Amino acid sequence: MKRIFKNCTVVHAAANLLGEGPVWNEETSCLFWVDIEARVLHEISWPQKKVRTWKMPQPAGMVALQEQGYAIVALQEGIVRINTNSGNISGLVEVERQLQ
Repeated sequence: MKRIFKNCTVVHAAANLLGEGPVWNEETSCLFWVDIEARVLHEISWPQKKVRTWKMPQPAGMVALQEQGYAIVALQEGIVRINTNSGNISGLVEVERQLQ
């Protein structure tokens, strides 16, 4: 098998249980991703390599960026909006319980 990447460097040893859904924020030069099993949202800034982590109330499956300072996170039982400056989480949509 041919290697595609020759000069790769680990910038953060996250030790995720199940890290998924990387999203790059061009405006802030930050990478967001979720660890589904650990129930967390991560952000690493570039080139500072400063990592911030927010605990989610349920397993998180994906993240989408909103205006600066906000992200949308899909959880097991709904969708929430997180203020990445304060850490405040507000519910947007709850999954219908009868569908689970």
